[in-house]
Parts: sequence; C-alpha cells; structure tokens
Amino acid sequence: MPKELNAQTSVEFYRETMDQIRLRQPDEVIFNFGKLEFIRPAGMVTLTNMIGLIEYEYPGLTVACSYPDAYDINPLDRAFAAIDFLDDCLFFEKTMGSKIHDASGERGTTNGLEKLNANSFNQQYIDRTISWLKMNVGLKNKSFSFLGTALSEIFNNIIDHSGSPIGGCAFAQHYPRSKEINLCIADTGMGIASRMRTKFSEDDQGVPLVSDSEYINYATYNKVSTKSNPRNRGMGLNTLLHIIDNNKGSLMILSNEGSLRYNNGKRKLVDLNGYYKGTLIWLSFRTDTLEEEEEEELEW
Repeated sequence: MPKELNAQTSVEFYRETMDQIRLRQPDEVIFNFGKLEFIRPAGMVTLTNMIGLIEYEYPGLTVACSYPDAYDINPLDRAFAAIDFLDDCLFFEKTMGSKIHDASGERGTTNGLEKLNANSFNQQYIDRTISWLKMNVGLKNKSFSFLGTALSEIFNNIIDHSGSPIGGCAFAQHYPRSKEINLCIADTGMGIASRMRTKFSEDDQGVPLVSDSEYINYATYNKVSTKSNPRNRGMGLNTLLHIIDNNKGSLMILSNEGSLRYNNGKRKLVDLNGYYKGTLIWLSFRTDTLEEEEEEELEW
C-alpha cells in the first residue's frame, strides 16, 4: 500500500495492482498496510471496490490483508492510526469478513462504509446520510431535499447505468479542523465516459467529444442522460453542481482515464495518470458556509 491513499494515488495504485494481477496470474494477493499512514474517503471506496472486483473477476484467487503484529498489541499507537481508522470504519469487516479488534466501532466523524448492491436501491443509506449531513453542514432544508434527489439518481445510476457487477460503495467523513465533509460514492462499472460514448459523439453545440474528461464534463449538463428511465432524468450531476455552488464547496468525478474538478463555478478537466474502472464521485461540503436566501422563481 502507498503511504497515503487519496484520489490521485488510488488511481495509480488501482492500475498497478490490476495490471500485476493480469500479468502474473497469482493464486493469492495480499494488501500490506504496514506503510499506510493516511487514507481519504476516495481511497476508502476505491480500495473497497477494488477488493470486491478482484474477488469477482478472479474467483479462484485468495485476497488477504496484512498489518504489523504490533498493532494487535497496541492499536492506539500513532504509527498505526490509519489501520485503526480502517478497522473503526469496519473496512476489514466489510472486505475480509471480520474486524481486527472486537472493540472497533464507527466514529462520530464518519458516516460508515456502506456497500451498494448492484440490484437494489439503498434509500435507508441516503436518508441516514442526509440526516448526518444536517448535523454538520449549513444548508437549507430545500437544498437537502435537492441533495436527496441527486443522491437517489446517482445511486440509481449504479443500478441502471453502470453495469457494475458488484454494485459499489459509499463513505463520508467529517474533518472538523478544516470545516469540511467529504462524501464519496463509487461503482466498478463501465464508467461515465464509456457509457456516454454509446449515445453521444458531440455536445449540444455540435462540438466533438474526444477525451474521457470531456465526456464526464458533458454528463454534468442539465438533462443529459444516456438512458430513458423515470428514475434517471439526467439531473443528478447537474443538481449536485448547484448545491456545491450554494455551499461554496467542491466536486470531483473520476471515470476511466479522465476527471472533472469543479470549484467556485470553474471546471477543470484532467487526464488521469492511470485508469479508474467505473465512476467515483467526490463531494466536499463546507461546514462554515450558510447559503444566501434566494427568491423563488415560479413558472405558470
């Protein structure tokens, strides 16, 4: 494992790991957590999905985790903070079948690692996430309603759009010192860029779409959707951008070989130094920002 597992290192680590498995065809893969010092929510969902995907694609392969023996003796040692955090977030229980320490349990600053099944819709998790956010983020009730709608559409995308064989997962963490909350949702399907290519070759202005990042960007336009389904109206990602604007937060979408980063109304398209199978949506909400009151716009 790398020293830090965040959005960028997760993409590189994912590519290297999957390439090595395809090349070597091993009987066993062991994730060594001895050097890991810090893990971000993007790293949490990427690693969880990666392990699930390896087990799905290589059913005869054994997947295991290793960590220093000293962690069993003194789990609160600062040297093992990342491992202890993963255990408290129930990462080992969800991926390996059991916690390292029986006393491990979810922290108040996290909204649990949740696996999203491919053939079911987890409304309970959305409701729990919205309730958890209400306790930490300054948003109006109307925005929380919009956020619930947007998250529902994203979760539906995992079921209807992505073709992810193992579904996906979600995780959220509160960082009190930096006054922000990170929420990550990820699947292991074909990815936004690949899905968009099945329907679009140019944007609404007739400009050709070429890179994965350009396709991701176009997917955030209002009412752009690749599937006609009452549950998927092409409004989820666009709605998230408006919520992020009101909160003065930021958003990042990783998919295949491209990414979109959105902050302060500005979009930045980035080609990845790696490959991410599926789609990862990372939301950063500020906890010190209250929205300004806006007048209602009514259409008759």
